[in-house]
Amino acid sequence: MSDEEKKNVSIRGVEKEAYESLVKLAKDTGKTLGELASEAFKLYVILAETSLDMLSKFLKMTSRAAEEVRRLAQVEIPTVIRNISEVELSHGDLSMFTKPIIIMNSDRLVLGDDVTVEDVKRKIKTILNVKVVEIPEHIPKVILLEKSRFVEKIVVRRKSGS
Repeated sequence: MSDEEKKNVSIRGVEKEAYESLVKLAKDTGKTLGELASEAFKLYVILAETSLDMLSKFLKMTSRAAEEVRRLAQVEIPTVIRNISEVELSHGDLSMFTKPIIIMNSDRLVLGDDVTVEDVKRKIKTILNVKVVEIPEHIPKVILLEKSRFVEKIVVRRKSGS
């Protein structure tokens, strides 16, 4: 670097210990105090820029993580109905649940004639380990098959007089 590119500066408030350490390092390395100070300034600027870049990336990552936490918090945790020998559910019963339901460990699940396809789709998340599921004929069996695990039998109940 030419003398024209260098500048004489006076810096106030430099800690004595830091200054003496830099003087000692200059003597040990054979460099001038100005050369080492310039290198230290450059290194500090690089570290600061890198830190800001890392901080920016960190903030972006935490922002994405916060968005994911908010999204997961909106996922509804189902209500579990379990260990009841026979469960009979009507449209009115299903409409009382504010969250989807899981029915498990029952001998029999009976859906009333007034239960709609939409009730089943929106309110019943899973039927697990139920021996017999009885449904009215207007509900397609495939809808229950998609929600059933370890169900022995699905019985379609015909309307009386049909």
